[in-house]
Amino acid sequence: MLAENSNLPGRVKQTAAETSEQLRLGRWRPVQTVQHSDLWMGNIMYAPRGSAWSFSVIDWAGATVNGFPFFDFCRFCLSCSTSAHLTRRKLLRLLAALELEHDAVVPHVLCSLARMQRNLENFPEELFCEMVAQTTRFAFDLAEGVASDYRQG
Repeated sequence: MLAENSNLPGRVKQTAAETSEQLRLGRWRPVQTVQHSDLWMGNIMYAPRGSAWSFSVIDWAGATVNGFPFFDFCRFCLSCSTSAHLTRRKLLRLLAALELEHDAVVPHVLCSLARMQRNLENFPEELFCEMVAQTTRFAFDLAEGVASDYRQG
């Protein structure tokens, strides 16, 4: 369980514990979506000019049809160094499409990570913890940036 992993940042463990409690009490239900689970620039293949598709996504080994939104979004944005402004604009579109508020980002990312943690057979714990720290830091910052945008109008 993420909340009990001593190798993770305190904020992650605390928020994971709060999210788990909300789930247990039935006060929050995550939205489920298709999740690639390893979406980054290295898994995007651009097609030659004239092709029917402009790109293809590869390496679907960890994909699931009952995943959670925002994990793939965060990992992809981290891999391509998109500007904070553009990233927030794209996140607002995704939130609107899913009919969710900005405070849904981090709990959904944590649900993705908790599922991954249950299946680390070929993924070293140390690398997993680094990914958790990086992805959650990005998700917290992104959600806070969108909240700030809301407040400023």
